[in-house]
Amino acid sequence: MAISYEIDVVKGVVFLRYQGVPTFAAFEDVMLHVFLDRDYRVGFNFLTDRRGPPPDESYMRSVADFLRVHSADIMGSRWAMVVGTTVGLAMTQTLQGMLVGTPLTARAFEDVAAAEEWLVSE
Repeated sequence: MAISYEIDVVKGVVFLRYQGVPTFAAFEDVMLHVFLDRDYRVGFNFLTDRRGPPPDESYMRSVADFLRVHSADIMGSRWAMVVGTTVGLAMTQTLQGMLVGTPLTARAFEDVAAAEEWLVSE
């Protein structure tokens, strides 16, 4: 699998780590596993480490559509996306626009510590 996850129950954060360039099918598979994980709770936040190659727009559109369909599973969540390139930052901002109208607040970061701090604040 090109995406792995870990749930920190104390912080209420799901960490998604990307290796290489995963397909949307890999994203969908890992997210369905997260939703079924006994440690996951609706309202947990997500931190995606995407410092590798940035996704294309088709991938981002598929992710946005998936999150819309699974709105009940992500109700009240925040999603911090850590990127390592200018292109990755631009693609993440594109995704933010696609997520308007979902019960999810998304934000791009270039630093993991800043992303984690934003997720656990409030």
